[in-house]
Amino acid sequence: MACDVQPDGRLDVLYVEDNAVNAIIMRAVLQRRPDLVLHVAADGAQAMQMAAELQPVLLLLDLRLPDCHGEQLLPKLRRLPGCRLADAVAVTAEIDFVIDGTGFVEQWSKPLDIHHVLARIDALLPPLRHPGSVLKEHSPRGRAPV
Repeated sequence: MACDVQPDGRLDVLYVEDNAVNAIIMRAVLQRRPDLVLHVAADGAQAMQMAAELQPVLLLLDLRLPDCHGEQLLPKLRRLPGCRLADAVAVTAEIDFVIDGTGFVEQWSKPLDIHHVLARIDALLPPLRHPGSVLKEHSPRGRAPV
C-alpha cells in the first residue's frame, strides 16, 4: 500500500461527510488511534481538492453528499495517484446499499458502533503503534506485512 507518512510518522485518513455531528463523532473515534490524522471534506469537490494533496491510507465516504453520491465519488478519487490503493469504506445510513462492484471494501452503518469501527480500522490498516501497545504485524486482505 502506497501511503504518505506525516513528518511525525502519522498516516492520513480522508473522511467525506457533510454532517458536522458525524464528522465530530469520527474525529472522536480516531483520537483513539493517534497514529492517524483525520482530514474531513464536506462534499465531493472538497474531497477531490484535499485528496490531491494527500496519500491517505483509508478513504471513508458518506454516500449522500450535497454535490454527489459517494459511489460516484470513489472512482474519481481512484484516478488521483495518492488514492489508488487506499481501502475505501462506505459510511452510511443507507440500509439498502450493496457494496458489490462499487470498489468499497466494506460498509459501516450509521449510527456508528465505535468498537466495530476501531476493530475494522485495525484490521484494514498496516500495523499501528498505539500508546502502550506492541506493534503487531498482520496481513490484511492478503498484503504482506509492512
